[in-house]
Amino acid sequence: MSSSPTSQKSSLDDDSEIHENTPLKCPDLWLNDGNIVIRATHIDNSSVVLYRIHKSVLAMHSYFFRETFYDHASVLDNSSERVEGTPVLDMVGDSMEDVDAFLKTLYYPEFTAPLDRSASKSNFPATCAGQLRLSTKYIVTKLRNLIVSQFHDEYPCILDAWCQKENERKAACDSGLTMASVYPDPVLTISLAMNHEMHEILPIAFYDLTRTYNSPSITQGLHDDTALTMADTRRVVRGNAALTNALLSAVRAPFRYQTVPACALLREDGWGDRCSDAVDDPWTWACKSRLEEWWMHHFAQTYPEQSSDPFGWLAGAAEAAMPEDICAPCGSFMRSVIESLRESLWFKLPEFFDLTDDLHRWGFDPYPEPA
Repeated sequence: MSSSPTSQKSSLDDDSEIHENTPLKCPDLWLNDGNIVIRATHIDNSSVVLYRIHKSVLAMHSYFFRETFYDHASVLDNSSERVEGTPVLDMVGDSMEDVDAFLKTLYYPEFTAPLDRSASKSNFPATCAGQLRLSTKYIVTKLRNLIVSQFHDEYPCILDAWCQKENERKAACDSGLTMASVYPDPVLTISLAMNHEMHEILPIAFYDLTRTYNSPSITQGLHDDTALTMADTRRVVRGNAALTNALLSAVRAPFRYQTVPACALLREDGWGDRCSDAVDDPWTWACKSRLEEWWMHHFAQTYPEQSSDPFGWLAGAAEAAMPEDICAPCGSFMRSVIESLRESLWFKLPEFFDLTDDLHRWGFDPYPEPA
């Protein structure tokens, strides 16, 4: 085995008749003591790459290969083509790029670095898509779990964790890192999650994509919208509309279903000493008109520029300074109203994007550790 993987490939001079194209040996994984040749073919049959590696290594990581090599070993050995005396196993339906990334990840520790977002800033999830596809297909549980945990980290289901992640991304961009190295590609994320049993990250991944849908300048050029299926495109459009309508409805009536706070100001009609005395008649709540005026002014001044990110806008609104003529208890009450609205919208993301199956606890509980 070479000490470090390279990108060069050498031509195979012997046994070239096994394929219409001349296969190439992968120099990093053409091992003298290997006892199985893995053959990967380009999707258009334009090129072939061979890897001579160890059955034991594949079997150690993968239930599929363990069963193939040891439960059905004689069938494989007797029926397989051979290269330099070694049986050949075709990776049917797998792209050359996926096979190359998958096998090198099993053999070379440095190839796991791009999977760790805390240690390496890379184009996520493109750098681990091949490993995810093949670790799922061939039941390489530990590798799949490592990758899934990174998706969970990038797309947490807890609101506070998402806000923290967003703050980290903004700080990283401010430090000079490119957006492509910091922000995940939501289109590829959705495709991988749909096809590889990671439905739990879909609500926030779809929300992430709506931010680009609303404001292409945020992540312009970071993904290819044409990769979305028609069904997923409908989810983006309908989910974005449902979220926006729910937010605007709440903005127009912020104190609906809210208990009137213990206002420190005298009621406007001079009867009683606190707004809390007027629970049955909230129209006499002293700070109410001031809060409504501030709220609508804040919305008009700040929302249009931040409409692509409702949760980010609401977080900023909760921290905004209140006018001096609003008492402290009512100011705290207003912040609690905004926070309740954020949480309510967050918990409804699966419903907005029509993703309610098996996501009934989404937003309430952290993701469980991958099985």
